[in-house]
Amino acid sequence: MVVSSKGRYALRVMVELAAAAPGEYQPLARISARQGISEKYLEAIFAPLAKAGFVEGQRGKNGGYRLTKPAKDYTVGSILRLTEKTLAPVACMAEGAPACGRAGVCTTRAMWQGLDKLIADYFDGITLEDLAEGRLPAQG
Repeated sequence: MVVSSKGRYALRVMVELAAAAPGEYQPLARISARQGISEKYLEAIFAPLAKAGFVEGQRGKNGGYRLTKPAKDYTVGSILRLTEKTLAPVACMAEGAPACGRAGVCTTRAMWQGLDKLIADYFDGITLEDLAEGRLPAQG
């Protein structure tokens, strides 16, 4: 699994919104300057986030974007699944993937399922609040 720049940037901007005062809209220009991401690319990142109800936008002088829920209610996994479509380590593990004709005899399937579960558990165990406050899981 490789997380695209869209997924990485979505996490960065969501963490920035999480670190802002609750309910305060963050102007796109400010986010762009702080994150070093063009406003045009940010618009492409915010579109699916807004469509999924993760953020809401407001136009005008005091406009921008803000989270729709408390930061503790978003997981890294939910954001990456939205932007990346899948966190699966191999195509046959992706949600909605066609059934594999070799699934019953695949000697590596259980390994891939285990890795898929590790990835999901890890990312679903980290919230935006954790990232905004610098709390990361202990590394073994």
